[in-house]
Parts: sequence; structure tokens; C-alpha cells
Amino acid sequence: GSNDISDVSDGAVSVGHEEYGISTSGSVGQFNSIDTAISGTVTLASNSSFASAEQTTVTFKASMDSATFNGSYSHTVTFTAVANF
Repeated sequence: GSNDISDVSDGAVSVGHEEYGISTSGSVGQFNSIDTAISGTVTLASNSSFASAEQTTVTFKASMDSATFNGSYSHTVTFTAVANF
């Protein structure tokens, strides 16, 4: 079987709780104040005006609890940049 870690559902990956998610930082980051699950398509950054030298940092977070199985875990993520003209 495969191992999995539950998606964060309460806005914060907390120590001692089995949760996995991401947060962002940067002026156009969409999750600067909360942690969110990575399922389906997630917009990480967005800017409706001219952007120059914008930077968004994505932080992946995982926390385990005593019921989390020991083992290897992996997640494939694809980043796509889209320009709006």
C-alpha cells in the first residue's frame, strides 16, 4: 500500500497533527497568512497589473502524529507560469 498524509484543512499545519500543505510569501502570494492543501489546480501568486521582479516563495510543510506510519512519502508538483496580456 501507499503511505499518505492528510491535507491541512484548518489553515495551519500544526506540530503533533498529521497534516500536509503549503504557504506562500511575497507581495503577490495567495497563501501568505494560511497553509492550504495541494489538490487540483492551486493559484499560488497573482497580479492584475504590470509586474517587475516579483518573487513568491512556496514553503512545503508536513507534520506527523503518533499514528503516522514510518516510511517514504513523495509528491509530484508541477509549476506553470501564465502571462496575462
